[in-house]
Amino acid sequence: MSEQSQPDMLGEQVEALNHKLKTERARFQAIQEIGTALSSTLNLDVLLALIMEKTTKLMDADRSTLFLMDEEKDELWSKVAQGTEQKEIRIAMGEGLAGWVARTGETLNIKDAYKDDRFNKKVDLESGYQTRTILCQPMRNHRGKIIGVMQVLNKHHDYFTVEDELLLSALNGQAAISIENSKLYLNVVGKNIELLDTQERLRQRVAEIDLLFQIEKEMNRAVHVDRLIDSLLRQAVRAIPCQGAGLLFKQGDEWRLFSYSYLQEAGSAARGRIVTPVRGVSMLVAESGTDYRSNEVDHDPKHDPMLTEALDLSPGNAVCVPVPGGTNSLGALHLINRRNQPREGFTRSDLKLLTVIAGQVSSAMLLAQQRTEELNESRLSAIGQALSGVLHDLKTPLTIIGGNAQLMAGEDDATERQESAQVIMRQLVTVRNMTGEILSFARGEANLLLQKVFVRDLMAEIAENLKEQFKSKKMELILELNYADELRVDSAKIQRAFYNLANNARDAMTAGGTFTIESQFDEATDMVVFNLTDTGPGIPEELRSIVFESFVTQGKANGTGLGLAIVKKVVEQHGGTVSFESHSGQGTCFTLRLPRNPNP
Repeated sequence: MSEQSQPDMLGEQVEALNHKLKTERARFQAIQEIGTALSSTLNLDVLLALIMEKTTKLMDADRSTLFLMDEEKDELWSKVAQGTEQKEIRIAMGEGLAGWVARTGETLNIKDAYKDDRFNKKVDLESGYQTRTILCQPMRNHRGKIIGVMQVLNKHHDYFTVEDELLLSALNGQAAISIENSKLYLNVVGKNIELLDTQERLRQRVAEIDLLFQIEKEMNRAVHVDRLIDSLLRQAVRAIPCQGAGLLFKQGDEWRLFSYSYLQEAGSAARGRIVTPVRGVSMLVAESGTDYRSNEVDHDPKHDPMLTEALDLSPGNAVCVPVPGGTNSLGALHLINRRNQPREGFTRSDLKLLTVIAGQVSSAMLLAQQRTEELNESRLSAIGQALSGVLHDLKTPLTIIGGNAQLMAGEDDATERQESAQVIMRQLVTVRNMTGEILSFARGEANLLLQKVFVRDLMAEIAENLKEQFKSKKMELILELNYADELRVDSAKIQRAFYNLANNARDAMTAGGTFTIESQFDEATDMVVFNLTDTGPGIPEELRSIVFESFVTQGKANGTGLGLAIVKKVVEQHGGTVSFESHSGQGTCFTLRLPRNPNP
């Protein structure tokens, strides 16, 4: 019987070994699957959940928890499922079983958790869970440093064995590699993000410095405020891509609005005009000194159409900042319709950059105004230069007077002498008017002596004097009187305005040319319109926005720069307007619109 039991015993042993071999193969295959699974992701949250899921299944346990070290806070942390959400839990080093393992680096294999004083029963009491067996083991990286603790609870049908400890150690080794790789990846990604952020901030800073450099160049180069503003608005639209920009500022007692559209013709300058501002965004920002930013401008009750109408744009989004000027702001810098990112609109970064630009605009405007004031003061103080220009303008009438005086001296015919005397008298009136106009302009006087004249007579007298001046310049005078009837004006002042325009044309056409005076009547406005056209080289582009300002001159060695300023003042005193069109190489046409019967 003993001989028969021995084969049976051997069979049982072989069967046990086969079962054990199958179990080990299954575990080995499971470990391979875990390794493959762990290498499939670098997301730390996904990785932790995957490690706990695979460990629980392979250890034939109820649940697992993986705690990671937080060296800065000297704590262990983990994320556990709580309903549909993940809740983070933290325990201090040395607290509970996991804290003890993390502190000592030893493995704990407990068959009855409630008999171990280190076990924290509070968790079971709060959750209603019953902890029986626990296998808790430190997780080490490739340098042997503890980076976490793996805790497995309640093995099914049995206690945790030494083989389970070895298996968990193998799993911990794989998990540690995956966790370290994930942390390294996240660290590299974080560094790359920091690097990209730093690179972007550096790019923005370089762009700001370049912008400030360009503005500084314009400040040093620009002579007139209008040209400077045009350049600054272009720089703003280039630095913060948008469809249009506007600058509202006060000059003396008047508000001026300059607008520049990205969509307008290349090479065209910003348009400036005097405006009557309404209580809108630009004015509110200028007066309050506070910023404004909106992505729904058309629904904003504070919006005013002043800038969008000037730019011919439909408002979408906008940003506006004050232009600082000491205790009070000088005005407001306004951008409309962000390009490249129309939905997002203008950002806080745009607002900050625009504030920097506004600060430079303030400095540039104050500097340009200071230069203009210094230039005007310098010219006013050099009164001798201005007088020399006046004497230059007097040459022609004085020459005519001298010539006719000589004719009278050698002429026996009384009729001829009388004609020469009349010519001399007219020229003396011209001289008196010229000096009187300059003195009145300097004193700011605006008195008019209105009287009824006929346009045909007024033009005949002007033509007679101009023909004498044009003879030596090879210039032809053409009169086209489409309206020759009544007009109420200060004849002396109007003649002086015509003479100033004619003298400018004469000086510009050095090789001769044609000067045409055309008159028309506009029934719709009851205005008499005079077009004075020359065939000269045209007004230089850089002077076109400032030709009516005092002391603006070019190409005349002894010019005072007051001629066109006097023209504008005289026309406006009559309640009229003056404008011009000029084309390089084709000539210039000044248009004077005078009310036929102005109010006294």
